[in-house]
Amino acid sequence: MKKTREMSLAGAAVIVMICVMFGANAAAIKITLQGMGVFASGFFRFSLAAAILFFWAKATGRSLKLEKKNVKQVLIVTCAFSVQFALFILGISKTSASRAALLINLQPFCVLVLAHIFIKGDRITPMRLGGMVIGFLGVACLFAIKGDADVRFRPGDFLVAATALVWACNAIYLKTFIEKVSVFTVTFYHLLLSLPFFLAMSLVFDDAMITAVTPSIAAAFLYQAAACTAFGFIAWNAMLKKYKASAMHSFLFIMPISGVFFSFLILKEPLTQNIAAALALIAAGIVISQWKRETPCKKALPHH
Repeated sequence: MKKTREMSLAGAAVIVMICVMFGANAAAIKITLQGMGVFASGFFRFSLAAAILFFWAKATGRSLKLEKKNVKQVLIVTCAFSVQFALFILGISKTSASRAALLINLQPFCVLVLAHIFIKGDRITPMRLGGMVIGFLGVACLFAIKGDADVRFRPGDFLVAATALVWACNAIYLKTFIEKVSVFTVTFYHLLLSLPFFLAMSLVFDDAMITAVTPSIAAAFLYQAAACTAFGFIAWNAMLKKYKASAMHSFLFIMPISGVFFSFLILKEPLTQNIAAALALIAAGIVISQWKRETPCKKALPHH
């Protein structure tokens, strides 16, 4: 089995692009929720994404066969993913897109700690830890500058923060077996198997599955399903298969920057004093955590 590789410049560029896409997704979700129920949007999004992957597999001759020994692992990933996305989309419906994009920044910090504990050879270095802590302090700025009127903690903020922890746990668990399975197959099945959950949640909790359809809502929905889900999840998991989890997730600090930018550009959300301070610290965290490449650990064992 191949060892986890050191990150190349091309690999870093792909991860940056994915993070920008995922960051912009916060604004897209906000727009979609103007015309769909919270859980219905997840059901329709993952239905379309799963369909895209299915027809792509047929067109390219890819196998969607899931080995019996991997069924339990995929079911665990599916459960964590369903909870993760349900918390996030419910949270973003109860807070601003820019705040959600910043609060999800807790995820890389959680991954750093969990990878150090559970993944051999994926160690915390002083430089990376310093960058992560500075980025984490950026999140704290959301609630630390009392001069901003928009500094109050909202119910959606807690849900998004909980999403970050669940997402980190799922990423670490996925890393333990992703080298042994097809990324494409795992992504297809965790999307497909999450559909009954989102359908049931929509029927119980959404007032209506669809309330309006406009060009902007349709475009935002297609962006989520095709670009972020079908392409984005495959690309991210493919990168996770190649590189260290903590090194990859250091780049996720780009997501809040992208999220705030597109929330300001598309949704016209204000760039307040506390959000500006948070972004400054997050940017510093990116630079510091990626300032020096790690020396490969020769004694590190392949992940199992």
